[in-house]
Amino acid sequence: MRKAWSLKKIISIMLAVGAFVCISSCSSKTTSGDVDESEFSIATIDVIPSKDTDIPDIEVVEPTNFVILREYGVEDAFLSGGESQDMLGRAIFERNSNISKEYGITFSEVVENDIVERVRADYLSGKPEYDMLILSARSAAVLITEGCLADLESIAGFDAAKPGYYEDVISSLSIGGKSYLAAGDATPSLLLSADTVLLNTDLLAKLGEATEMLYTNGKGVIPLAKEGGFTYDVMMSFSKAFSSLNGVDTATPSGESAAIRADSDDALALYLSGGGVFYQKDGLTDIPFEVEFDGEIEDIYYSVMKIFGFDPRTDAVEFEEENESDSLAGFSLFSVASIAELLALRNEGSPFLPLPMPKMSLEGNYICNVDLSRAAFTAIPAKAPDRERSLAVMNVIYAMSGSIPKIIAESCEPQGEEGAFDVIYQSLSSDILLLMGYGDIESLMTSAVKEQMKSNIFGDRFAERSTVAVKALSILSDKLNGK
Repeated sequence: MRKAWSLKKIISIMLAVGAFVCISSCSSKTTSGDVDESEFSIATIDVIPSKDTDIPDIEVVEPTNFVILREYGVEDAFLSGGESQDMLGRAIFERNSNISKEYGITFSEVVENDIVERVRADYLSGKPEYDMLILSARSAAVLITEGCLADLESIAGFDAAKPGYYEDVISSLSIGGKSYLAAGDATPSLLLSADTVLLNTDLLAKLGEATEMLYTNGKGVIPLAKEGGFTYDVMMSFSKAFSSLNGVDTATPSGESAAIRADSDDALALYLSGGGVFYQKDGLTDIPFEVEFDGEIEDIYYSVMKIFGFDPRTDAVEFEEENESDSLAGFSLFSVASIAELLALRNEGSPFLPLPMPKMSLEGNYICNVDLSRAAFTAIPAKAPDRERSLAVMNVIYAMSGSIPKIIAESCEPQGEEGAFDVIYQSLSSDILLLMGYGDIESLMTSAVKEQMKSNIFGDRFAERSTVAVKALSILSDKLNGK
């Protein structure tokens, strides 16, 4: 049996020494306590940032000082000094300078260790001294539950389809028709946290034209992905072809998937990318309801588990994570990783290009899940001094942050190399269950891989999670709607 091993053990070390992007703040700031905040940079990647030339036609009321309360330790900071040597830092400084020039807005930032306690106290007093928040997903979940964040949908001028926002992410994190978090280009960690598939182009070249055509009807894997054709089956077909080429027995699921590397913690992202759900919402009332583990949902689970090298419809044996001494460590044609991890590998000269997460069928949409444990969002406090003004400035910030995804794209796909970054960028999403933690579905999917869980056992546990999720979401929705 093949044991699934991921590049993430190596990547995490690389990130720790400086390959993950984190933009340092040069503004005046106050902190509570002494905390060692790690800073990362991709300064060694020599790419010239693209310039924003289009100034959005947005009315900003009373363009004066705009105060941002930022959580200490989130992956990105809003302000950056002009002396910054990394590309994102320079782009953010340029964006802020352009906003100041065009709208007369100046920014200041306050950094808080315990942002939940600070915002909670300011909500009770009704006198927050800041206009906007930048905070982690976990902190946001607590503040949403306690009613401390403004419903953006209730503020005139908010539209998740406006430039710079990630509409699908905002929509997927809405509760009862209310949106409390803004997501998009203004907070680079969201894009950097997106789950993707990394394609090893050096290994792909060894497949040869004939083998490649055999499984893709004449289309290379990157063009195929761009046209919406990167499915579980295609991923398995390429893996099987590469494994056979290298003398691996592909008569079993573990042999078929031998050239795919994914960690057990990637199981949920793969399940979501295939269209897997744990609950559904009524299209008219937005009321959540349970779903049955059968039909397409069971098929998605089956396809995901085959990527990990076993058939969940047959007897299973215990799963173990592979270690770094695995003889197949350099054998991976596909690896599941984040955009940030891809940048780390590119920084080391590794031959990887990005692909979207695989989907179940050609008719489906790509879904690249955002890892909420790494992502930061913006929000407006429920009792902001002037919510309309705060939203107007937020709209400007997002609209003028277009250089950020361009720089990340150019870093993922240097000149002369082409992956499917644009497809990934258009496919970002998440799930309200991941934000709130209801049902603990992440641990269920991880356990499914580690235990090589049979379909009938997973189905029973799936039903439990679906029931918990629906009840929890219904209670929260009623609370936020004053019922």
